[in-house]
Amino acid sequence: VITKVGSLSNEFRTFDMEVIAGRDDTNVTVVERKLKLRFDFREVYWNSRLSEERVRLLDQVAPDDVVCDLFAGVGAFALQCAEKGCTVHANDLNPAGAAAMRGNAALNHLEMSVTNLCARECVKMLCGLPALPARSTPTRVHAIMNLPELALDFLNAFREMVETRKSTLFSGSPVELVVHCHCFAREKDNPDAEIHPRLIAAMGCVPAGTRAREVRDVAPKKNMYCVEFSLALGCSAAGAAAEVQAQAMEGDAVKRQKMQ
Repeated sequence: VITKVGSLSNEFRTFDMEVIAGRDDTNVTVVERKLKLRFDFREVYWNSRLSEERVRLLDQVAPDDVVCDLFAGVGAFALQCAEKGCTVHANDLNPAGAAAMRGNAALNHLEMSVTNLCARECVKMLCGLPALPARSTPTRVHAIMNLPELALDFLNAFREMVETRKSTLFSGSPVELVVHCHCFAREKDNPDAEIHPRLIAAMGCVPAGTRAREVRDVAPKKNMYCVEFSLALGCSAAGAAAEVQAQAMEGDAVKRQKMQ
């Protein structure tokens, strides 16, 4: 049994705690949707109250989508997406969180990419990954941003793509970017009055179709929302060059097969 003796005040969202009964051991195993999650509660962020929100987000994800969880914690949502069949890139700034994700992926026999980066650096890393397989319609890429105090500010990582409507993700692959960005607002009657100025500061605009979906009340004058919008991002010059090169390589392979 533990008691919280501090608030979430550091970059890893952990807090000071005191063991008031039982062994002084904060290593735990949690089961959510039949997936096991093991972590040291003292070293990582965990909130079981967000389990319903994870279900709501999972319902918006299809098995052939790509999910990029930029503040993934111990991997609860990322693992559920991997189990659903998605290609998953999970990131957390906390080294203990990244280590827990790798362990939990192995524990549940699931595959996903795990990184330990600042979210902005993670987006840059995603831009440098190989092009996505060509499809008749652009791949849906979900950006999950559950860091309510600051996540809206991190949307500037996508500002160039918002302004140009050109994708730089995955070597410039054309994508439908679907953003799910959690935040806090004080006033329930008009949360957009607080949220929209921060969107404009980060991206230069409020994308068409943006909505702030209420998640839960955290405390008086502290309400949690999920800001959601989607953008059709075309193939960038780099992506077009990569596609031409891929087609050329495919053509060369066909020629070699015919010659053999």
